[in-house]
Amino acid sequence: MIKLLILLVFFLNFTKCLNEQKNLIFVMADDLNIWVDPYKDKSYANTPFFREFSKESIVFKNFHASTPLCNPSRVSTWYGLHGRKTNVLTNGNFFSLPNKSLFKVLKDNGYYNMGFGKLFHNQEYKKNFYFDLYPGAFVSDLPLRWPFNIHDPTSPSYVDLFNLPPSGSYYYKNETVMNSHFWFNNFVVPHLRGNYKLDKPFALFFGFSKPHAPRFCPLKYRNKNDPPSITEDAINDIMDLSNSSLNLHDTKLNLFKNIHGSGYDYSLEFIRSYKTCIGYIDNIMEKMMEELKNGPYANNTIVIFTSDHGYALGDKQWFGKDYPYKTVTQIPFFVKPAYDSFNKTVGVIGVVESLHKTVESLHTTIDIFPTILDLLNITRPNDITLHGKSFIDEINMPDNIPIKKTYADVTTFNQEKNIMINGLYYNNIWHWIRFTNLNTGEKEYELYKIDIDENEINNIANEKPNKVQWLENFYNNIYYKDY
Repeated sequence: MIKLLILLVFFLNFTKCLNEQKNLIFVMADDLNIWVDPYKDKSYANTPFFREFSKESIVFKNFHASTPLCNPSRVSTWYGLHGRKTNVLTNGNFFSLPNKSLFKVLKDNGYYNMGFGKLFHNQEYKKNFYFDLYPGAFVSDLPLRWPFNIHDPTSPSYVDLFNLPPSGSYYYKNETVMNSHFWFNNFVVPHLRGNYKLDKPFALFFGFSKPHAPRFCPLKYRNKNDPPSITEDAINDIMDLSNSSLNLHDTKLNLFKNIHGSGYDYSLEFIRSYKTCIGYIDNIMEKMMEELKNGPYANNTIVIFTSDHGYALGDKQWFGKDYPYKTVTQIPFFVKPAYDSFNKTVGVIGVVESLHKTVESLHTTIDIFPTILDLLNITRPNDITLHGKSFIDEINMPDNIPIKKTYADVTTFNQEKNIMINGLYYNNIWHWIRFTNLNTGEKEYELYKIDIDENEINNIANEKPNKVQWLENFYNNIYYKDY
């Protein structure tokens, strides 16, 4: 009889958890590459939270930004449309897309939408994105209360914001002055503690503006003895680049000459401040998950963490983004499903026994929109088109997940040089890149065998012209249909 009662209680709790609409917490960093555990070890950046978080999450090992630049990447995430088709490929594109945004679809399905921090590149967009609560945003994590004087050059505490050292870094003694700290403590924490009583499920979007420059970050996360985390081979890897790639090095989005040319110490400090910001993000995420686990939403909230795109820190003599190589296109992507009261992971179609697994399939930011709809059990509206494909099956499958999606295509457009760059990651083996000069029509190619050349040191395009042509044909035949 007692066993029967226990089984009945389990069944009722399990059924309730499956039928209950899940909440969503979606966190996006800015310019964060894969220098976090378990993608890289602590010799890159010390991220103890992400090390533990990965043990209860699905970790996508081959996730890429569809366009490695702030505005187009975020547009592809919130709209589910590829920049290759919409031509939203620069930070200056003011877009007018026929699709409903993810926020609109969530709101139409009864969700209470909250947004804090940097979610869009241009903050004017926010008024069209259907938030119930969006108290403000920051593009850069400048402080709420300045710990220095920015007006009087004669003041001992004067700092010229327009003439910072080439590293672009400044360290606060007190992290509470950070904008992101303000949004987290004053809005996110009270909500996760249940102080705001909602009669509907919620979708909470939180955007860090770090480790984007300028790197204003708390001093306590800085380790002045950090190694550079970049090899001389990676820095000097420019001999076999195409002429088109070398032509990009003079553009304003490459900070290498300004930083490295100012001295080796500036390069080290640039990298060190980047790591410091990662440490700050790691700390805030740890606090956020502690609040969630100790609050009323612990059992029915899905958490996603990612970045808009990666960032090069000296590779191929490039400091920056808007660059077609893996260090810039690849991003971390974690999904922590909701838990029931028995500490099992609850998927959309059942109980997934494993709390941790990795997914090797190739995905890009256009796949996020349809996946979130599936995670929240929302039927996709008939009046929208999505270029991406949901990876819900990979979230719900057990360990040893076979590769279900074999390619990821990435488009980069360098406006200064008028060069269109099309890239294709294929089967976790090949990275094919095509540079097209839109002024002359001239094309150049690069090819990397990334299963044995992870850092893309050896361009083998000239050695394998047939493979270059095969991958180009595959790329040209990718057809974005309405899945």
